Amino acid sequence: MNRIRKNVLSTIEIISGKRYILLSATVLCLLLIKVINGFWVGDFWLHSAVVREFSLNPFSPTNPFLPVNTQHFYHGPYHWIVGFFAKVFGLSSITALGCMGLLNFAVFSYSLHLFCRMLNTARHTAFYALVFSLVLWGEHPWLYSSFFHLQTIGFCFPYPSFFCIGLALLSFALFIETLQHNKKFLFLSIIPLSAIVMLSHTSTSIVLFAGLGIILISNSSLLTVVRNSIKLTVIILCTLGLVYLWPHLSLFALLSQKTNFVSHYILDDLTLYRDVLAKIWPTLFTVPFIIIRLYKNPKDTLGLLFLGFSAVYFWGFFTKQWSYGRSIAQTILIAHIIFADWFASLKSRSDIPRDIRYAIAACMIILLLVSMRNLPVTFWSQYRIQKIPEYSNLNFIAELTHRENIVLTDRYSGILVPSFGGKVVAYDLIYKGQEPFVSDGMGRIKDMEHFFDEKTSAFDRKQILKKYNVGFVLINRDITPLHFSLSSFLKDNGSVEYDREQYVLFSINRPDTQ
Repeated sequence: MNRIRKNVLSTIEIISGKRYILLSATVLCLLLIKVINGFWVGDFWLHSAVVREFSLNPFSPTNPFLPVNTQHFYHGPYHWIVGFFAKVFGLSSITALGCMGLLNFAVFSYSLHLFCRMLNTARHTAFYALVFSLVLWGEHPWLYSSFFHLQTIGFCFPYPSFFCIGLALLSFALFIETLQHNKKFLFLSIIPLSAIVMLSHTSTSIVLFAGLGIILISNSSLLTVVRNSIKLTVIILCTLGLVYLWPHLSLFALLSQKTNFVSHYILDDLTLYRDVLAKIWPTLFTVPFIIIRLYKNPKDTLGLLFLGFSAVYFWGFFTKQWSYGRSIAQTILIAHIIFADWFASLKSRSDIPRDIRYAIAACMIILLLVSMRNLPVTFWSQYRIQKIPEYSNLNFIAELTHRENIVLTDRYSGILVPSFGGKVVAYDLIYKGQEPFVSDGMGRIKDMEHFFDEKTSAFDRKQILKKYNVGFVLINRDITPLHFSLSSFLKDNGSVEYDREQYVLFSINRPDTQ
């Protein structure tokens, strides 16, 4: 009996020691199910189309959506890497992006663990930080890709923003290692990482450089501050140089664009300053521990990172530059790490009675359960394995259209088409047609809407087909009513190639459109 008991305790001890790996593997399995199911929405299709363009033209990409020879605002290194991966292994852009999402989480998980280890936090801090980041949120947390919690990770893990958060944590860990152990050239490895972050998700680069500056302050003495400042200056200047040399996207030209691409994000990010306490209230329990850390050590790295990222957030509020509000995602992540470090240290705290420690653990479990009650009722249903991917009903586009074909469809279906087949006349998710680097975006949207309008004449419709050299018209009945005038025109000037569920695809007779 004693031997069995010892074996059980030994097994439990082994499992406990590997808890971070087991938790990460569990999350990775859930994300794998998401990849298998292929249930993707929103911005995923924007990223997928860009990946497909890079897989077809890795060194001379054009706009992935429109038949125009211009760069696209997603032509960054992240999409190039995924596109090259898709090309080498013969994968679709959708599959490649999903697989990259699994790698994104692996990078994040490794970087979080390394970051905590470099800071000499308590054992298992990374485990509790991952748990808190996934669960410890209030009601209706932000559903943006920069945020890491249960309600976003299932959709956003293939996005460049998630990849860049992992690279930022990795950069922090490498810089701490450089400063604490006087590694002369290790800091140079941060340069390509920061360049990828800046080109792939610019808002994360603000937090990245702010964090590097804070780490420099917290890990430098009067004797080393100048030398360390030179290292950080080299990182920043070389990063800007690499960003400038990237051939597929002019980031500086993009940031100067005065279009709805910019104004949308400015207005949309205003929500990052609304109902904040309701969304983050469980994290407020961290505040006393942040104060204690800074009281004991005014140069505490985690405490200063929290203050620094908070300063970026409030700077956005006071200057009404709402995009700086995205730094709250990283601010909360640092708060979760601080909370995790305190909770993980309780086991070895001899100054706290055992009964008190058990009571604290019980309260923590209750807090986590209260936080999880905010999950939607249908949340776990997305992780049931399906026999066929959700997007399989769109495979007909790949079978019936080619990359050189131009498809006229509604603005929302136009986001889906380029991941499967040809390019589109117009598409729009949020930018009102004012896409950077595309001068006639609004005109394309107006022509598209005019074509599908019930009152539009046959002559006007023919002119639109001719103007854009349209080869196919795709109708999504859920969005565009197939009214009599439109149906009659399309049957007179083309033929039905596909008609199932909500989709109808017409091929256009070219002689009638020329």
